Amino acid sequence: MDSIFFIISKAVWFFVSPDNLLLVWFIVALFFLWRNKFVWAKRLLFSLAILLIVIGFLPIGGWLLYPLETHYEANPQLDKVDGII
Repeated sequence: MDSIFFIISKAVWFFVSPDNLLLVWFIVALFFLWRNKFVWAKRLLFSLAILLIVIGFLPIGGWLLYPLETHYEANPQLDKVDGII
């Protein structure tokens, strides 16, 4: 059962990981071009281009990490340490 879950989780993660999701988005747009559905292809490619520009120029990674970095102290004072986990 563990191996089936592992295989299914890897297959699902391929489609929902952010970088592969952009690749799938591009492939769907190419499929619409191939089927001569130019309006949908233009919409998908335009929105993909805007999304890539936003991701490329805005510090989204820093914005997402900031709450995690400020939640805990940088160098907390340790009183009694019995071990490291």
